[in-house]
Amino acid sequence: MSLIGDIKSIAEVVQKADNIELYGKILNLQAEAMDMTQKLNELKEENKALKEKLETKGKLTFKNQMYFLDEDSEPFCSSCWDVKSKLVRLHGDGESWFQCPSCKTVVNNTEYNTSSSGYSDFFG
Repeated sequence: MSLIGDIKSIAEVVQKADNIELYGKILNLQAEAMDMTQKLNELKEENKALKEKLETKGKLTFKNQMYFLDEDSEPFCSSCWDVKSKLVRLHGDGESWFQCPSCKTVVNNTEYNTSSSGYSDFFG
């Protein structure tokens, strides 16, 4: 049985015993236990998000004012990642410029060569 379930069972017994003061204290205890359970769940979610962010950060490479994921050759916006921790794929002409659809940052990239195999030249 759970902590909240145990408290509820105790509250029922105390209510039948007609001890109003103790019953009130148990109801307060039950409310505090529910708050703590909610906070615990929020902390678990925050912990999960931080672990995912850390894992993503470990897979990013910064090159020519853009980020690249290890397994992806398409660029991501450095401004969006650095400020908001959001990976936003850059759009552009595929040669000399890229723009973030979210923050509108423009990256001029004259090193990209469309006749090559793409962004792998940055890592090669």
